[in-house]
Amino acid sequence: MLKYGVVNKERIRQVENENRLLKKQIQEASQLIQNIQDGNFDSLATEDICQNELGNALKEMQYQFASIEEQKKQRNWITEGVAELSELLRKDYASITEVADRLLAFLVKYLNANQGCIFIAQADAYQQDQTYLEMLACYAYQRKKHFEQKIYAGEGLVGQVYLEGITTHLTDIPSDYINITSGLGEATPGSLLFVPIKIDEKIFGVLELASFYEFNNFHIEFLEKVCENIAATFNSVQSKERTETLLKESQMQTEQLRAQEEEMRQNAEELEATQEEMMRNQNELLQLKEELEKKVEKQKEQELELRAQQEVLKESMLEMKEAQVELTQKERELKGILEAINHASYKAEFAPDGEILFINKNFEKLFRISLDEIRGENSRRFNALAKSDPQAYTRLWENLNQGQHVEIESEVVLPHQTFWLKEHYTPVLDTNGEVKKIILISSDITSIQKSKAELIARTQAFEMSTILSESDIYGTITFVNDKLCEVSKYSRDELIGKPHKIFRHPDMPKEVFAKMWETIKNGKSFRTVLKNRAKDNSIYWVDAVITPVLDSNQKPVKYIGARYVIEDEKYAELLYKRALQNLGIQES
Repeated sequence: MLKYGVVNKERIRQVENENRLLKKQIQEASQLIQNIQDGNFDSLATEDICQNELGNALKEMQYQFASIEEQKKQRNWITEGVAELSELLRKDYASITEVADRLLAFLVKYLNANQGCIFIAQADAYQQDQTYLEMLACYAYQRKKHFEQKIYAGEGLVGQVYLEGITTHLTDIPSDYINITSGLGEATPGSLLFVPIKIDEKIFGVLELASFYEFNNFHIEFLEKVCENIAATFNSVQSKERTETLLKESQMQTEQLRAQEEEMRQNAEELEATQEEMMRNQNELLQLKEELEKKVEKQKEQELELRAQQEVLKESMLEMKEAQVELTQKERELKGILEAINHASYKAEFAPDGEILFINKNFEKLFRISLDEIRGENSRRFNALAKSDPQAYTRLWENLNQGQHVEIESEVVLPHQTFWLKEHYTPVLDTNGEVKKIILISSDITSIQKSKAELIARTQAFEMSTILSESDIYGTITFVNDKLCEVSKYSRDELIGKPHKIFRHPDMPKEVFAKMWETIKNGKSFRTVLKNRAKDNSIYWVDAVITPVLDSNQKPVKYIGARYVIEDEKYAELLYKRALQNLGIQES
């Protein structure tokens, strides 16, 4: 017989309710899974679905997916921001101020901040051991602001961040610290962020941002990354500005030298013009004298005939006396000028064929010969050019006889001495335009020629015997001479742009170079004995002197190294040990 059970109606309703709830949970779970597949992580799980393990697991999975998606958005936001800022940095800017303005405007907008500032480190011109932070750019409410602010290192939050080199994020801000004006009025910012602009532990400045909203960790991560790129750009722009400054200084010096040369040339032309004017005045005086003599002679011949015209004669005589007074005055003035030239220079006069007519006392003393001894002799006998280059001497006199002014420098070799003269030959013309005589005005330039020769010889000797190099303030090589290439066996192209440690031997203690940098950065020279390694790994010893070149603020702008090779290795090692002892360094 079949057995039948009696089921309570209440139990039946309970089972039906459980089935409906289970069906509803399955539908909601399916919908939640579909939302996750569609990338909709914001939909909320109902209370019904959270009443079993499957629902809770789906809710946890939804949270994990939402968290991963948020992290992905943050990474993409950082990547896009770095890319956009890098694109800005690749542009060519005229100055570091323009760079700062563009970068700050971008950062304030990208982070949805309210305002920001960029401070750059500067050396105090009056307190050389002090560094201050100058506000380079300020941006607020989508426009550039113009402020001037100077904060010394260690002062306030900006100065403290510069000293420590650590990012500082403030959310608990005093009400009187700073106000931000918006469309709703004035309010204290909800968050302040200070990020050091640094690269390789070198700090160039500080970035300050203020916002109504609190900065997130990914905002800070983004700013720390881009501040490294900004620091590299600042370093590049500052180097470019320093290079342009040095170039302008060099161009100014070149222009000054050109101006001095032009002034000397003009002075020489003025002297030449003065001499020509003197010659013209002399010719005019001679002509006037001849005319007056003719008039006097004629008046004497007609004296008996002109007695009847005595009054007229008296007037004529008065005019003649006035002319004679004027003539006498001009003769005195000319005589004074000629005497001044005669006393200050070596003067000689020649006939057009080169016959010596006159030499002054200075010439007599210089050549140790009297005028009586050489008067009537030809200048060819005594002229240095005639002996060294007869053809040039012939051309010289041909030009003079054509009325040309000639200027030459001559080395004169005498038994008792050798000297240099700068000679100015000026033809004197008669009334017919023919050369009447030649006047020579010479000046002694022996000391100038000796100085030039000594300077050239010393420079050549120094470069042949000395290893020379130059580097910037970071130790990067900017110049080497042939001697350094010869000793190190590197080519010039292999050395330019490299650090000086390319020569360093592994045995050299690091303390030596630390002491060197400490000394030369303070504007003092440093000397020691160094063990170097050539390109072929051979060893050579040098006695090295590193000297800083200082600017007007006594700050190094570059370093010059002079080294002398020590050929005796044992003697070099002895000097090396003594040098380490003097520096207080233990030999490694």
